[in-house]
Amino acid sequence: MRTSVKIILLILVLFGRESTVMSQPGAVPRGMFEMNQLPSSTPPPVISPPSLSSTQTVSQFRISTFKDFIHKASQPEYRFVDGQMYNLQPLSDFLLWVADLPVNPETTAMLKTKTRPLPDWSILYGRVAQVTDRNGILLWKYEKPEMAVNPSLVLLRNYPLEKTLVDGSIVVAFAKNAGPYSYIDSQRSKSTVNSYNFGKPVTKQEFDLYLQRRRDTAVRPLPPAIRLPTNVQPAQGKP
Repeated sequence: MRTSVKIILLILVLFGRESTVMSQPGAVPRGMFEMNQLPSSTPPPVISPPSLSSTQTVSQFRISTFKDFIHKASQPEYRFVDGQMYNLQPLSDFLLWVADLPVNPETTAMLKTKTRPLPDWSILYGRVAQVTDRNGILLWKYEKPEMAVNPSLVLLRNYPLEKTLVDGSIVVAFAKNAGPYSYIDSQRSKSTVNSYNFGKPVTKQEFDLYLQRRRDTAVRPLPPAIRLPTNVQPAQGKP
């Protein structure tokens, strides 16, 4: 029971802010309506529940798998999205910290006062529905780590291993919320899904250089004061 409550806390921390980010006017650009003839949404795959050892509960499996997913999703650690550099380490550290918290009323109250790092980023774990020609990956995104029931279809852009994927491949990644994405499916119907941007991986050196340039711009010195030559007297105003 205590472990089940912890799972609920994790879901609140992970997804409680996402709907707010997606619904704020002007928070993210609307997805473009694209005529790509993508296939219509097919039923999600039917996945058997995970096989557990005699000493492991489903809740224990979920927490253990979720922590493994965090470690995998945080690589590469540094990303470049929409002209901005991001370090994902604070987000992964925060989620791992939450996963290890004791379950009690004090923890619940304390989490309500905390601000999650990078609130416009989400952890995705799911199975590939289709790799499109040029728009990214249609992904069945699950809410629970066993990835067995109730997925929702989303679009993931700029995933670096996209060309190695086939339908049904598992994808685990941190990605930035990118707003709704609309397309025309093969049945000539409009479909709209949430979209996410994996970003471009960058090195720590590139990230540090980016921060240094921002600091240099922020503290740029003011132009020096104009000094009059010592042999020139300032003009006197008329009496």
